Amino acid sequence: MASDSATMDSVSLLLLLARWFLIWITPVVIVVTVWVIRAVSKKGVLSPRPPAIHPNTGDPQAPRGWRVPTGLATTHYAIFSRDASSVETRLSPNKRGEDPKLVVFVHGLGASLEQLTWGGDGGLQQSLVEAGYTVLAFDLYGHGFSDAPDTPLAPHEFVSQLYRLLRYLEVSEPFDLIGHSYGSYLACAYVSAYPAEIKHLVLTSPFCCRLSCLCWRPFAALGALIVHWSFLGNMSHPRTVYRMLANMEGYRLPGFLERIADADTKVFITVGELELQIWNDARSLKEALAGQSALHILPRGDYMSWAQDTNHVQRSVKDLIVYALDASQPGLKLKLEAESWRLKT
Repeated sequence: MASDSATMDSVSLLLLLARWFLIWITPVVIVVTVWVIRAVSKKGVLSPRPPAIHPNTGDPQAPRGWRVPTGLATTHYAIFSRDASSVETRLSPNKRGEDPKLVVFVHGLGASLEQLTWGGDGGLQQSLVEAGYTVLAFDLYGHGFSDAPDTPLAPHEFVSQLYRLLRYLEVSEPFDLIGHSYGSYLACAYVSAYPAEIKHLVLTSPFCCRLSCLCWRPFAALGALIVHWSFLGNMSHPRTVYRMLANMEGYRLPGFLERIADADTKVFITVGELELQIWNDARSLKEALAGQSALHILPRGDYMSWAQDTNHVQRSVKDLIVYALDASQPGLKLKLEAESWRLKT
């Protein structure tokens, strides 16, 4: 009898939990589902979202630089250089394209060009500027202060966005290219399309877009929801992220890497040891570009260690990136000192 009573108590508890779920959780699921469907189904060109909070200052991120038409929509970009402070950088139009030490930065999914300023000491952009570089950063379509075109937003559309921006700025000399996370995939796509324009390629926490499940629209919608609610400094439209996830075209990466290998572009890859799947992506990139790449794995490092780890680690990773770019100068081979950096090949 005691056993029967315990069973009945367990059944009653399960029924109570089910009832609680139906009363409280189901409405939340319905509301969230409706919100996601409406967000990813918007039509037409979307204007930039209200600014997110800057991780460093706690203030809303303000636009810096300019907005120019780049084919599908308007692109927001900024230029960091020694001509002005790291916070209020402006570059006069008559200096466009003249600096041979130009670095172009492609941010990650859901972020903005402000990602370059995250972390201590002014972020990665300040380290690059202090090393004598002029840094061009821009917001991908549907991110930051760039408009969101009503298109599939496959990788080639972002490659075209950057190409048009560089033509507008009259950049005619080869430059260095840095990509972070999903921006690494776009950077590989750009080098594959225009190998003669790139001196050196740096990939930080590279995401290779091999999640084929995201081609299923409900998973892409769920991914857009996760990015919207959880990504640091998110300044993207849910519709933009949804379409990017559904059209990542990770199957194109081997072709990109073949053309990068044919061009003998020197590649430096850095990743945190705790980045799990990203760590595997970094290893696969190193293997595909074995003769022309170097891989640095930061011990116990996590995602974007150059902006979110201790100040010492941030400075170390940023210095390493600058060192790798210096190694792209003619006649200078990429050399990483084993006593200073842990290098896995």
